[in-house]
Amino acid sequence: MDIGSGQLVREAFPRLAAELAVLLRQEGEDVLAASVDGLRVHSACGCGDDFCMSFHTAAPPDGAYGDGHWNIMLKPVEGMLILDVVDEEIVFVEVLYRERRTL
Repeated sequence: MDIGSGQLVREAFPRLAAELAVLLRQEGEDVLAASVDGLRVHSACGCGDDFCMSFHTAAPPDGAYGDGHWNIMLKPVEGMLILDVVDEEIVFVEVLYRERRTL
């Protein structure tokens, strides 16, 4: 997946950004939903799996995320969307089993 480091998620993946905001609001996560517009792509996941289009929105940790880390499993129409959140900041967007055109 070709993504530019530092690029706003809403510019790199406009459909995905809009979907994230809607799905977060549906989960009652209004603060995180409001943060989506300012999220920047840090780096691609790098796992190499062909079904993965996940990306970091902050520098990946050296090991586990540690205290303040939690996940939100969203309910998209297609594929899977799981967010890693640390101290109320989205740090990783796991995008699995989706067509590139849906981003």
